[in-house]
Amino acid sequence: MNLKWLLVLPIFNFCAALSLFLALLLLWVTAGQPKYKAGESNIVYISDVGAVHKQLFIAIGTIIGVLYVVTLVSDYVLRRKKLLRPMERRKSEKPLAIASIFFGCIACLGLILLTIFDAFNHSRLHWTFALIFFVGLAISGALNVAEIGFLHKDHPKSRLLKWSYRIKICIIILAIICLICMIVLMAVCSNASNKYDAQGNLSPTCNKEDSASAVFEWCIAFLFSFYLATNTLDLWPYRGANIIADELSTTMSQVTQLA
Repeated sequence: MNLKWLLVLPIFNFCAALSLFLALLLLWVTAGQPKYKAGESNIVYISDVGAVHKQLFIAIGTIIGVLYVVTLVSDYVLRRKKLLRPMERRKSEKPLAIASIFFGCIACLGLILLTIFDAFNHSRLHWTFALIFFVGLAISGALNVAEIGFLHKDHPKSRLLKWSYRIKICIIILAIICLICMIVLMAVCSNASNKYDAQGNLSPTCNKEDSASAVFEWCIAFLFSFYLATNTLDLWPYRGANIIADELSTTMSQVTQLA
């Protein structure tokens, strides 16, 4: 069975996510970095740009969420069938994989719903679903990292599993730090009595804090994109890699004999 086509899933998902966030950023910048509604900070949230370009946000956001779940399911099924490096510790790896898929589904649902219920017309619902997406993704990612860690212990010679584990955990830690900073900065001025001036504009202090919060949201988005790319390391067909290694070894032996 040729498994190389599976590499298209995380690669395409990475490209879709990166393209979406870059497109939204460029749409905002090329429009003159507008404030889409009164009282916005100088740097706007992805949610605000997405609300303006809603069809793009929904279409690609849905693709990203669905492909993320499909990638996790494919990884689980192929390891069970031993077409990828198999699960040796079934009692620990299997429940971690299933739980990662479950929370991945929650993250997918949160992502789709936050794009449908935009930040302008459904602000409370939008940020509720955004929180569900962030938390679901963080838990799914943490469980996936734990699973990869166990798999690496089962297959210590696999460099792909080792690098997947290291890169994933670094991205997740950075994303959680960014999420905490974003929420804290967003909350600082949320109920402040001096948040707006007489003209309805943000005060200089709140403008800086909301802008910083928006920057952290953009950082989370791009970290998420690169996290999706790490799934390529997990879906690399180890049997195909072994065949290639055997062919190279045979070729080198023949060359040595001829020499």
